[in-house]
Amino acid sequence: MHLQQDVFPVSHLGWSSFFESQQRELGARRDQVIPARVVLASGERLHVLGPHGVQQAVLDRRLGGVNGPVVGDWVGLRADAPSEPRPVVHLFARTSALRRRRIRDGRRAQPRVLVANVDTVLIVCAFDAPVDVGAIARSAATVREGGANPVLVLNKADLCTDPEPLFHAVRAVAGSAQMIIASATTGGGIDSIRALTRRGETLALVGAPGAGKSALIHRLMGSDSQRHPAVSGPDDRGRATSHRELFILANGAILIDTPDLHELAL
Repeated sequence: MHLQQDVFPVSHLGWSSFFESQQRELGARRDQVIPARVVLASGERLHVLGPHGVQQAVLDRRLGGVNGPVVGDWVGLRADAPSEPRPVVHLFARTSALRRRRIRDGRRAQPRVLVANVDTVLIVCAFDAPVDVGAIARSAATVREGGANPVLVLNKADLCTDPEPLFHAVRAVAGSAQMIIASATTGGGIDSIRALTRRGETLALVGAPGAGKSALIHRLMGSDSQRHPAVSGPDDRGRATSHRELFILANGAILIDTPDLHELAL
């Protein structure tokens, strides 16, 4: 697998005083731990992005499990590791966490964290499909509960001759959440979404299959943005996304794509 080797200051990846204070608390271990952000997670194997570009990493088993590192997390790599995959020896506390409730044998299991350290979550639905406004309301509440700011994006406006009924139905349950009418096809609303992004801040997208998240990502990324790591991701054919992946936009904001979800969990 070929990985991009761009090098970014951690401050450009969302590193803030919140995480810096945690690193200081490591005391004598501080110089032994290199901060890096998780860009792809698959079991105990991770790809992380930090001062040395994209690297492969492997979890210490004590850091795994339901609350183990996910895309968006900040982890500490062992500084004296001779080669990849570098051992992950520390998991930094999160500013926010987007969770999904799991059901096993008819019983609610412990919520599973999907992405972490997100500032804003775009909840995407489409004009050309039935919309469950109750699910949208619950998703927005879940995002707030997780510590992030929800924004409702009504996509595929180019396929709707009368957007007013859906807009008002969603507005009625949106509470204080911002709403944006968009079209990934025409580019409508894309500037309003870009206005939500700033260098070092993190944006995540969630939405049901067919909502057009992948097309929105292509519009937001543009030609100067970068995908990390260089693995398969969303394409122009509307293929459903099966994993979480991190992108860096041209303005330095961070964007995380998530698997297609019908509804988040309270």
